[in-house]
Amino acid sequence: MLKHWIHLLRGYSKHLIKFQTPKMSESVVTDVKKVVTQELASSPEVTGQKRKLENEDVASSSKKEKIDHDAEDNKDSATLKRKKVALLISYSGKGYFGLQMQKTQVPTIEGVIVKALHDVGVISQEDADTPQKVRFQRAARTDKGVSAAGNIVSLKMSVHLENFLEEISQVLPQHIKVQACIRTTKGFDCKNYCDGRTYSYLTPTFAFAPHKLAVTERYRVPGDTIERVRELIKRFEGTHNFHNFTSGLKPNEAKAKRYIISFKCGEPFVRDDIEFVQLTVRGQSFMLHQIRKMIGITMAIVRGHCGEEVIDKTYSLIKVDVPKAPGSGLLLEELHYQNYNKRYGNDGVHQSLDAAIYREAIDQFKEEYIYPEMIRSEKEERSMMTWLNTLENHDYDEIPAEKLLNWKYNENKEEGKNENSTNSPEPSELKDIKDSSSENGNKDQVDSNNTEKVPEESTTDKDMAQSSDNVKDMAQSSENVKDTVQSSDNVKDTDKGNKMEVS
Repeated sequence: MLKHWIHLLRGYSKHLIKFQTPKMSESVVTDVKKVVTQELASSPEVTGQKRKLENEDVASSSKKEKIDHDAEDNKDSATLKRKKVALLISYSGKGYFGLQMQKTQVPTIEGVIVKALHDVGVISQEDADTPQKVRFQRAARTDKGVSAAGNIVSLKMSVHLENFLEEISQVLPQHIKVQACIRTTKGFDCKNYCDGRTYSYLTPTFAFAPHKLAVTERYRVPGDTIERVRELIKRFEGTHNFHNFTSGLKPNEAKAKRYIISFKCGEPFVRDDIEFVQLTVRGQSFMLHQIRKMIGITMAIVRGHCGEEVIDKTYSLIKVDVPKAPGSGLLLEELHYQNYNKRYGNDGVHQSLDAAIYREAIDQFKEEYIYPEMIRSEKEERSMMTWLNTLENHDYDEIPAEKLLNWKYNENKEEGKNENSTNSPEPSELKDIKDSSSENGNKDQVDSNNTEKVPEESTTDKDMAQSSDNVKDMAQSSENVKDTVQSSDNVKDTDKGNKMEVS
């Protein structure tokens, strides 16, 4: 159709030009062009070509938009060029289910921090959803309700923000603060590079009063009692076998040996009409419950429940009944990186990982957000006063093999009762003890604040509980005793997977 009209136009134009004047020819040609144009506009062939061109224009526009979008993404990727950093953090653990993010949707310290990092634009949404992609790591894990003055997390993030600390403080709650952002080496891992940890324990001084003395919150400790405490905790310094101060370890396991660098007791002070004292311990690493049990046995000795010789007995290969102090006063004070600082701290490129540089800000945070919560908790919940009443239930002596099962069950039951009245952990907080052992770099178990969940009473547990009154009769039969010991070992092994970590 198109070719036909073009051919007709050309022939007709030549014919007119031949017989008409130039002016007439021009006028006729113009009229013919109008007619042809109208006919062509309604032609299916022309309409199809027009639509094809319009579609090509749309496709070209979409392609251009896609190119612009890709360019914007590339620009964002360039902005998020990551560097390895260490974040020094302080936080009050009240109201959180520990530091580490969990599969269940419960509030955690890490969850809040990771969201804040995304909100200020130093990690992407994909990084926030999968922190492993940016090598996110924590130096020491703390559990439900536990606070830290100087914990550290390491990750790869963008460092394009000049005022990063100011911006992230605006999106974080007041009780969580990033004290410093420190550039590190590419291979830095805050857990594995840590060569020392310092914890403190805040307790009312009436915890050291003689157990026969009826005390109240207005009790004031004598100076000689504080000196007695200092003498006792000094005995924990050095390398010892602390298998009696944790759970799930056999006496002859190598990792039961730990090195305590220092153990000190400060001067008493009064807050809200209660006198407190703070004990501070520094070691290379700590096992599950270790710090709380060292403090628990110290309180038992000072109060007169047992003699000082029980400390030496705990270092032997026998199993000794050691009480565990409440976790509400435990605080992660500081992490130490002496070897890292010695090698990289003065190389002109990297900064030292030294919390002392930020001591003033950290102390201010403790005074505003950590200590007030600890003191309020003791004043309202009376966790220490309640726990002191349980010390008389311990015998502080070797536990016979045939009694180990019932002893373990009763210890868990007693601990469960204490913690139920003071923010007991939820079932979702249960962690395998092997996971706990990996938190201290050398596959150590972090000393923690929460407690073990009372295990459900199995058939073996019920049988043992029912036969507890007949232990003497069982001891008379060597075969029965052997079977009982074997059953105890089996249940003990089963319980290993049902521990809850506390820090």
